[in-house]
Amino acid sequence: MFRLVPQDGGEGPLLRCDHPLTALDFRRVSERLGIERQRARKRGLVAARRTDMTTSGSGDWLVTALDENHLPIRDRDGRVHTSSVSAERFPVLYALVADIPPTPDGHVFERRSDLEALRLPGPFDIVAPWGQRQQGLRGWLLLDGGEVSAITDDQFSDSYVVLSPPATEAPWT
Repeated sequence: MFRLVPQDGGEGPLLRCDHPLTALDFRRVSERLGIERQRARKRGLVAARRTDMTTSGSGDWLVTALDENHLPIRDRDGRVHTSSVSAERFPVLYALVADIPPTPDGHVFERRSDLEALRLPGPFDIVAPWGQRQQGLRGWLLLDGGEVSAITDDQFSDSYVVLSPPATEAPWT
């Protein structure tokens, strides 16, 4: 079960969970925080390649967000926006863009569908579906085809676009 831990300084609570969150957990976080879920879509294109060396298992896909010049997107600390997607889920989420040549990070793909996003009012410390601990001072909780993960504000603004604004604002915004 997840916990919402109160924080000092007027910011929202810390979202903490030591196991991967479920779709039901995602909805319950939204309800407990009183924040409406939003529809979002991955911005632009990604490069992807199959790998045997991911944290989630053999044959999964390593996905790198690309900018308009098809170069890897980096955050303010210079880290490349990369994630792991299971071999089973990858073809559901992404479609090959045949008219763009491969990059050093793999073939170029575009997103097939939207996801749900929840803007977190405080820090997060959760475990992703692939077992990696995800932490940040502020960010977004993402529900994508039944899998829940979190990313920082910078990663979200670089990689996603919100398609539906929230109806109400949280009291700490």
